[in-house]
Amino acid sequence: MQILSFKIKISRSLRVVILAIFAYTVYVSFAHYYLFRPSILFHTYIKLLVKDWGSAINPPVSDQVAVLVDQNNQLKHKLNVLDKLYQQARSDLQAKKRAMTKHSLYSVKPFEITLANAKHYFTFVRDCKTVKSGQFVFDHDALLGRVNSCNAHVAVVQLVTDYQSALPVTVSHTHINGVLVGQGNADLSLMYVPEGSPISVGDEVLLNHPSKPWYASMKLGIVSKVQSSIKRDYLVIKVKPYYVLEHGKWYAISSS
Repeated sequence: MQILSFKIKISRSLRVVILAIFAYTVYVSFAHYYLFRPSILFHTYIKLLVKDWGSAINPPVSDQVAVLVDQNNQLKHKLNVLDKLYQQARSDLQAKKRAMTKHSLYSVKPFEITLANAKHYFTFVRDCKTVKSGQFVFDHDALLGRVNSCNAHVAVVQLVTDYQSALPVTVSHTHINGVLVGQGNADLSLMYVPEGSPISVGDEVLLNHPSKPWYASMKLGIVSKVQSSIKRDYLVIKVKPYYVLEHGKWYAISSS
């Protein structure tokens, strides 16, 4: 029994010695590599510290790429919008040029201007073989009126302000149509526009000619007054004409 207990004690003592030797070896190795080389320990600490701060201050590279991709998509969208606006403006300008050149027959100068008794017209001397009733007379993109009658050598142009003038029109930037009627004075009246229509002062009134779409850019005037009517279901709208009529000025006549 004594021999057995002695063996057990030896084995336990041996285990303790082995563990002590292992711990000492680890301690010596750590002390030799770090304690006696403080620069390595300092650099390791700094690396860990910078790594933690960097992850908190600077987002990961994948997040930065996602932000750049999103900004790039936004810029592409803005560029597409600007390109569409540019193409639309270019198309409108080309349409106006076509209206002024392709469909212009010749130019005329007023010979006699009459603005009296609610009759507004002017005459010009021209061979009426090349002039027909109904042809439009305009100044750049502002419509003055249309040829009303012709005789042997004189044509009469009825102005849009004449009390017998009535033209189908539309209001710019809307789908509102109406009839622009002359009042025999300096103002025009836009008729048959229902109450509640989104029309405001400053809107342009354009010629509405479905059979001749190149005249859609012809301007007749600008809305100067919008008022509700108690007795009718239509708005009372006054329009100031665009054109300026002068004796010494040349005006164009449409070819059709």
